[in-house]
Amino acid sequence: MRKRCAARQSRVSRQLWHLGKKIMEVDAFVRANATRDIREVHPELVFLRLNRGEPLPRKKSEEGDALRRRLLKQSGFREIDRWLTQMRIGTGAKRDDVLDACAVALAAREPCGSVPEAASRDAHGLPMQIWF
Repeated sequence: MRKRCAARQSRVSRQLWHLGKKIMEVDAFVRANATRDIREVHPELVFLRLNRGEPLPRKKSEEGDALRRRLLKQSGFREIDRWLTQMRIGTGAKRDDVLDACAVALAAREPCGSVPEAASRDAHGLPMQIWF
């Protein structure tokens, strides 16, 4: 397997290819609602914050899953284990998707910072920041 530098990547990943349409829909929504306070959140930055800046194990590992559940419980998500055991087969959601969604909800409730702190603007004048 050849590794390539991200800056020199000439092809898009399969995941990005399948997400492309949804990304364009969200982009159009954000542009149409530029006066609203819409923020981008990265769940792994939220988990990093909850873990006091200490790196976490891979999210799909047993250790990573358990740590993320514990961090969410400490932040008020008391029913996370029940939610995960009651997930419906066929919804397409995976365990890590549910944990990520909870982390994003936490950032919406209690945003603690952003990267970068001062937002630069894109070609449409929208702020380019990721909140956690």
